[in-house]
Amino acid sequence: MQKKAQEARLSDLRQLWLNSLRDDGFSLDEGHYARSSGGQVAYILIQPQASSRLTILFHGTGNDLLFTWQPLINALLGSGRGVLCFDLDGHGMTSSTTLVRHDFWQSAVDLGRFLHVKKLDADPYELVGYSLGAMLILHSVFSETLKPDKIVLLAVPLRIRLTPHFVW
Repeated sequence: MQKKAQEARLSDLRQLWLNSLRDDGFSLDEGHYARSSGGQVAYILIQPQASSRLTILFHGTGNDLLFTWQPLINALLGSGRGVLCFDLDGHGMTSSTTLVRHDFWQSAVDLGRFLHVKKLDADPYELVGYSLGAMLILHSVFSETLKPDKIVLLAVPLRIRLTPHFVW
């Protein structure tokens, strides 16, 4: 019961923050896109009136699309950038995916497809990743699945050892 109350409170706080962005004139596109492995991934695209660049944020393990990105999102929006946040597989309260090794790497292909459909890949964009998100960025750039003009990697794990409880 206490967990549900905490989740509801977190959801209320997020909604207040997102509403304040709308009130400040930013456009918000919230929704889901399909994963080729099944399930739906939640995303939020926040854009100022005249966005010059897009920054895509990749959260870390155990977090969700907004993670603790709010201060960074505010700074990026203040500098005229648009921001795209999305849930990694197996994360987030409204996404319906499972974190599985092969499917995880494929998630970058699905993100690229989503960027193309939304016409977000027509202009230069940058990727910012934390922990597991940083690993996905590295894989995506080296495999040329995503083609950003800049990347920022934070707390990149050198090695991850997982228990049998992890679906790997």
